[in-house]
Amino acid sequence: MTRMYRTLAKLYYRTSAILDGLGIPIISKVVTLPIEFNVFGKKHWGAGKGFGKDSKKGHEPKLDLNDEDTTEAMLPDLLEIRDYEIEVDEFRFKSTDLYEIILNMAAKMRT
Repeated sequence: MTRMYRTLAKLYYRTSAILDGLGIPIISKVVTLPIEFNVFGKKHWGAGKGFGKDSKKGHEPKLDLNDEDTTEAMLPDLLEIRDYEIEVDEFRFKSTDLYEIILNMAAKMRT
């Protein structure tokens, strides 16, 4: 996961630098993304409490995922379609004329 995040960050900043160099403005916006499963499904097993011997927040008994009943009890929450808000970038040009956009990019590349 760490390698994936490093690669994504590197690609994001490299792409941003290229777009900035070409003079293409980037505007962030929040969109809703439906996902076919609930990545935070926690009704049946109390996720978010942690693991340990105490029942305090930050501790919970370890789940036996080899137990068929435990796994099946988790499925209704995990397989629930959920909407998540994520931030995405949108590229905005001042003009919608493709010829003008290419001329502006060429002019930026010369300077």
